[in-house]
Amino acid sequence: MQWSSSMGEEHDGPILADPNGRQYRTDDPVASRALSAVFGRQLELRPETTIQHRDETPLHIVTTSSLAALARLSGRAVDERRFRANFIIDTGTDPVFREDNWARTELTVGSEVLIRLGQGMPRCLMIDQD
Repeated sequence: MQWSSSMGEEHDGPILADPNGRQYRTDDPVASRALSAVFGRQLELRPETTIQHRDETPLHIVTTSSLAALARLSGRAVDERRFRANFIIDTGTDPVFREDNWARTELTVGSEVLIRLGQGMPRCLMIDQD
């Protein structure tokens, strides 16, 4: 998770940067070779296809009880920033996934905001990486 990416100039496309600041064009095979060397397995950068590799909903909510449940399951504290949530709702510290039962319900924020929840958001695997 120490690598980063950015959008280069219009003709460059995405740029990948290693932890030392060396930059690679993502369409250059050298970038795939650099990643493969670091991670010790054959990796290949490819353009995104019809499979989405990003968060699929415009709003993401995490609860403190779910963070406690994840800490219990993993045996260590979980940094809430890992999930890039828009809201972290304090539901206490009992280690349960309370929001699993919130699909298709409504939450209110203050006296004027109503949020209609959907099915939940499938997440990419990046949140699993240190």
